[in-house]
Amino acid sequence: MARSERKYSPFDCQSWCRDTNGCFYFTFNRNSSTCFLKGADAPGTEREYPGDMVGPKEFCSGGGEDVETEEESESGTGSDGAGSGAGSEGEEELKCFHPINWKSIARTLKTESGVKDAAACQRLCAKEDQCTHFNYHTDSHNCELKIKNGSDVVEAANVITGPKTCSSSCFTLGVGHTANNMARSEKKYSPFDCQSWCRDTNGCFYFTFNLDSSTCFLKGADAPGTEREYPGDMVGPKEFCSGGGEDVETEEESESGTGSDGAGSGTGSEGEEELKCFHPINRKSIARTLKTESG
Repeated sequence: MARSERKYSPFDCQSWCRDTNGCFYFTFNRNSSTCFLKGADAPGTEREYPGDMVGPKEFCSGGGEDVETEEESESGTGSDGAGSGAGSEGEEELKCFHPINWKSIARTLKTESGVKDAAACQRLCAKEDQCTHFNYHTDSHNCELKIKNGSDVVEAANVITGPKTCSSSCFTLGVGHTANNMARSEKKYSPFDCQSWCRDTNGCFYFTFNLDSSTCFLKGADAPGTEREYPGDMVGPKEFCSGGGEDVETEEESESGTGSDGAGSGTGSEGEEELKCFHPINRKSIARTLKTESG
């Protein structure tokens, strides 16, 4: 129907087809990122070819329920993904990554360069036994793998910091410990930072974090058995929760679309391979705007 063109993803190929008169289907080769537009006579002409993918011009059903904004993704307040954690009870979503322009001042284990985004940086941290948290530089794409306490942060331009995992499967919401505090309570950004402070404090085995006041209380080995119901409180151990690291993928896997899950990806009906969906940051569409929403 038209000369083939390079497109970023099969979703862009589909968009081109949808906007082209007479196009009803498309073929997209993932190896070369080449898009081929097809007419109404395409059904029945399918053949197996490595790297090829076919689809209709219409949007696929599903996929819109978990869409999150970039701000939600960076601050950890989105629907799902590396920047947020769901509690074991009540499934309340927790802050995980700090907002951009904050960094940890803890010691650096090592620095990786050319890392795509903060989520990829977190996955690198999850692969290192000693790494407890990370700093990701959005301008240089450097990923600093950190050790020790990740809750001590300072303002720093173009940096995102976050813990090794955003899994909160071992936290319990609506409960606090009445055991004696090990140290003066402190304000912390999230329960993950509270956990990090506990992990780096001798004698601390558990913590209580109040979500309403963002206050962290460190507890000793005598905390189990002292739980009591308290709205806004959350308790957890000093050790990282299980989960959150099983879906670790390399940056190469993420870029090539062979990784796990995320809001910026799409999953095919066969093979469940991950596809590029959102363009990288600093790219925009030049198509006509329907309307603009603010805030």
